[in-house]
Amino acid sequence: MADVRLTTPSYLVLGIIDKLGEASAYDVKVEAARTVAPFWSVPHAQVYAQCDRLLDGGLLAQVRRESGRNRRVLALTERGRDALHEWLGDPA
Repeated sequence: MADVRLTTPSYLVLGIIDKLGEASAYDVKVEAARTVAPFWSVPHAQVYAQCDRLLDGGLLAQVRRESGRNRRVLALTERGRDALHEWLGDPA
């Protein structure tokens, strides 16, 4: 598990996955476009890269769904949830 430096896009991905419960990178991209796009442009390549970084860092876990298109579904780990809640609780 690599030590990951968390950035604003990292927290955006963690927050969206936390809100949705579990999500594919595509689901994160769609939700970001629906919610934050009017204020902040999030390139889809950045969403996919963040998901991979957070997965490698142990902040996300993945589950392969056998049905449908066999997409990778992501969920926050305890470590990811703790990092998100710590960031949300920081007034700075």
